[in-house]
Amino acid sequence: MNKVTIGITGHRLLTATQKEKLKPVIIKALQNIVFVVREHNDAVSITALSPLAEGADTLFAHAAKSLGLPLKLLLPFEREDYLKEFSSDEVRREFDRLYNEVADENKTVLYEIAGNEVNQLYLDMGKELVGRCDYLVAVWNEKPGNGKGGTAGVVAYALEQKKDILLINPEDEHPFINYLHPDNFKRSGQKEVIDMRETNHLTVDINSKQRHYNDNAVRFNKKYKQVWTLGFICGLVEVLAFSVIISFHVPLTLHFWLAAIEFFCVMVIVFFVLFGRSKQLHSSYVHYRIISERLRIKRFFSELGFRIYHTTVSPIYFSFKEKPEYNILDSTIKVINLSAYSYLSFENKKQRLEKELIQDQES
Repeated sequence: MNKVTIGITGHRLLTATQKEKLKPVIIKALQNIVFVVREHNDAVSITALSPLAEGADTLFAHAAKSLGLPLKLLLPFEREDYLKEFSSDEVRREFDRLYNEVADENKTVLYEIAGNEVNQLYLDMGKELVGRCDYLVAVWNEKPGNGKGGTAGVVAYALEQKKDILLINPEDEHPFINYLHPDNFKRSGQKEVIDMRETNHLTVDINSKQRHYNDNAVRFNKKYKQVWTLGFICGLVEVLAFSVIISFHVPLTLHFWLAAIEFFCVMVIVFFVLFGRSKQLHSSYVHYRIISERLRIKRFFSELGFRIYHTTVSPIYFSFKEKPEYNILDSTIKVINLSAYSYLSFENKKQRLEKELIQDQES
């Protein structure tokens, strides 16, 4: 799949407080979709598709622009008639600003309003949007709709079409992301809850552990380089001393001192080979570096507030004759289901997740 489209459906009438709370969550939803898509194909083209109604559609458009995603507009009917449905001149001006920033070839008007029921046109537009998108962000209060054309109807249709939906309830005190997987949702009515409050608090703990392992990796790498640097210098001095002895007629005293230097350098090199622990230092460096980078990936997911991945990669020890083969982003992943700990208190939940996460990395 070389092209991916992310669509939006959502409530139009949102309070100022709801809008402020929703802005970062919508951005995180888009970030997660972009990351998941580009993890498999860096060259994929990702486009945001919005009807640009007031409320959720407009917040989505701003979020897409802030992430540098191309924006396309899908209007149910002509702009002049569409603006009559808006609640104030302020939101109309905001519509015009965004509308004028989009090239004409990226604007689509679907129907004519004359002789048609407005709610039916909204529903038809919602279905058309679902058909054009691969992922859908839904800002929905999870309540039944009051009639045709509402967000509830669009989400229901998207589930029927087995679309991946990231649901955000604007009425939650702390809005978070629900992932509606169509098969699971249709079978059991359950959703995978991805609560940013339950993942973001881990960021500090993961960051602390990541710094610890990164510092150890740097320390062992520095020692490893020191051993090999001293060994190289001793080898170079030994070669120079030997070259002088065999190339020039030097006094007996100087010959003695050059031979002594040569012998000393050889003994130092032998000592480094036997007791310098270069192999152990390098293995320790690789060990700590892998864990550090895995924790860095965990921190990235936690900061996105979406999910924390478990990778099957374990610390690798190898001799110099063996080729290390590993993939930090292993394709085999397991989700730590945060909602499974919903019965625990916040502190107990934090301790349980932290323990599970860190044990995974240290195993």
